[in-house]
Amino acid sequence: MPSSNRRVAVLGIVVSFALLLIASGNASARAPVACGDVIKADTKLTHDLVNCPSNGLKIGADHVTLDLNGHSIEGNGKPVPSCHAACDLGIFMAHKRDVEIRGGTVKNFNVGVVAFRASHGVIDRISAKQNRFIGLVISVSGFVRIFRSEATHNGLHTDNSGIGVFGSHRIRVSHSSSSRNGDIGMYVQDTVNSHFADNVLAYNPEAGLNLSGNHNSIARNHVARTGDGVIVSGNRNRVAKNRIEESKGCHPGCGVGISVEDGHGNLVSANSVGRAHNVGIRIKSFTRKQHLRFAEVKGNRVTNSGRHGILIGKRIRDADVRANGVLHNEKDGIRVESPGTRVGYNYAIRNGDLGINAVPGVVDARRNVAHDNGDPRQCVNVPCSPTFFR
Repeated sequence: MPSSNRRVAVLGIVVSFALLLIASGNASARAPVACGDVIKADTKLTHDLVNCPSNGLKIGADHVTLDLNGHSIEGNGKPVPSCHAACDLGIFMAHKRDVEIRGGTVKNFNVGVVAFRASHGVIDRISAKQNRFIGLVISVSGFVRIFRSEATHNGLHTDNSGIGVFGSHRIRVSHSSSSRNGDIGMYVQDTVNSHFADNVLAYNPEAGLNLSGNHNSIARNHVARTGDGVIVSGNRNRVAKNRIEESKGCHPGCGVGISVEDGHGNLVSANSVGRAHNVGIRIKSFTRKQHLRFAEVKGNRVTNSGRHGILIGKRIRDADVRANGVLHNEKDGIRVESPGTRVGYNYAIRNGDLGINAVPGVVDARRNVAHDNGDPRQCVNVPCSPTFFR
């Protein structure tokens, strides 16, 4: 199922560009903190904030730290009637620089934490739970980091994600988790030059991570029991050293471990993909007029997929499939549907059909190995051998 057709609802509500219209509060950081206060100096909570009728806290100055000190900020779980600005947000900052939010739980709001047009901020050790839409949101921001945080059980009744990053640059989400949310674990849209690394994305009904944008890195994440594993569109993105297990499918479609769906210069390298319900690694355009170019699939290990281990679809220009291991997949180990694709140094063992199934015009980059596959031919339209020594 192409990412363009996936429903990620209520983005306008989640990000709410009406943040620009938010009225300033009149509470001081030195007074006891209450729901709806504006934080203008370094602040450490001394108690939980519970049953907030609308917003939790707003960051009202640059260069401040809000330390939840292990406490919770909780909404009352009820929609705010007649909301004409940003409301029912747990913690939000707009047009602020060098702000750190750390050390506690934000739950039962429309959105847990929102950073809008922020820069050089840190969200550290925050747990965003049971929010109506997305747990943690970064929008139109730069140099913001989410670190050691979690988003769980968000958007369960609105089909929303745990973590959302929209229209941003130089973002880093690392050593965090997003699990058991209503839709995608981490949804990244129109974002560039950003890094998503060392995260755990598990038990989300659609993709673990769905990204569109350019020059991004997705590395060393563990993605388990999601509808799809990692979905990518855009140019010069790198998907490397991830461990993706049990992309279990959804209705309709899903079940792909890694899917690159448009753009050029994308690299899928050194990933481990196991037990995908559909294809393990897929490079395929879903738009007739669009061609993927310069895709590289190198050094991956794909096992026990419900269909092909690696699929290079039609209309892919100048792809390189090299040094991959594909084992025990239900259909072909490697299926190549685009002439001109270079295929070399792969090994395909004990797959249900062919080891390598290539259309005429595929380029032999030498030393492909295939044996014990279901089709006795082992490979078609590209030579292969039982061993590397030939």
